Amino acid sequence: MRAVLLARLHALSRPVRLGIGAGALMAAVALGAASAGPPRFTLLNTAIVIDYPWARGISALGCALTFALFAATLARTALRRALLVIALLPAGVAWHLLRYRLEAAQAGLTSRGAVRSTTLPWSAVIKARVGSESLEVVGDGVTIGVDTADFSPDQRAALARTITRRVREAGTGSVLTVPD
Repeated sequence: MRAVLLARLHALSRPVRLGIGAGALMAAVALGAASAGPPRFTLLNTAIVIDYPWARGISALGCALTFALFAATLARTALRRALLVIALLPAGVAWHLLRYRLEAAQAGLTSRGAVRSTTLPWSAVIKARVGSESLEVVGDGVTIGVDTADFSPDQRAALARTITRRVREAGTGSVLTVPD
C-alpha cells in the first residue's frame, strides 16, 4: 500500500510534487505552532487538574502527518527516510499532549504521562519542594516532578498552596519553598 502511494505521488510532475511538498511543509509548521502553549489549568472545588486541550494533541499529530507527506514528496530515498524518522518527533509530542494530566485531589497527587501513571497519596508524602519554575513531591520511593515554567504566577501559586495545604493536613511531610 505504501509503495503504491509513493509510486502515485512520484508519478506526478515535479512542479505538482513541489507544490504538494511546500503546502505540506507550511501546514506542518502551522500545525506545530498550534500545538504549542501552556497547559489548561482547571480549579475544581476539591482538586486542581492540569492537562492540555485535546486540540493541541490533534494539531501535533497533524503536524507529524503533514511532515511525513512533505517527506514523501522528496525524490531521494535517504533524505525521505531521514525526514520520516524526524516526523516521529511531533507524533511523540502529540502522544504526550493527549495523555498528560496532573491532578491534585483529596486522595493525593496523580501524574499521568505518555508512558505511565503515578499516584502519591498525601499521607505518603515525605517532602515537597516548591520552586519558581518547578515543583517536586517525594514519598515512598516515588517522585513526581512538574515543570511550572509555562504557568502564570497565579496558577503556580494556586498549585503550591494546594500541595502545601494537603501535605500539612496529612501531617506526614514537609514543604520547602525555594527559588529556582
